[in-house]
Amino acid sequence: VVVLAGATSGFGSIGISGWSQDTAGIPDSTESGDKWGSDLKFGHYRSAAHADLVVAARGENGGAGAVTLIYGSPTGLTATGSTMITQDTSGVPDTSQADDRFGYLD
Repeated sequence: VVVLAGATSGFGSIGISGWSQDTAGIPDSTESGDKWGSDLKFGHYRSAAHADLVVAARGENGGAGAVTLIYGSPTGLTATGSTMITQDTSGVPDTSQADDRFGYLD
C-alpha cells in the first residue's frame, strides 16, 4: 500500500509512505494470497485529530479475511499500536471461516 499525503495544493513527493504486512510494527506477515491492501478506507477511528487507515486482506487465512488498522499521528500514519482484526477477535460477531472475506468493503 502506498499512501500519498495531500494538501490543498495537491500531491507532492513529501509525505509518501509504503506499507505491507512486513513493515515493522504491522501485525502478521506477508503470505501468498493474502491480498493485503485489496480494500482501503481512511477514517477517524481512534481520534478525530488524525486520519487512520483500515487495510483489508480479504484473502487472509484461506479467504477468511482480516483488516489491519493503522493509526494516524501528528506526523502521519504510524505502525505503533496498529492492530489486526478478524472474526475471531474478541468482540467481533461470528467466527472466521474460509471464503468469508471479512473486511471486504465493496
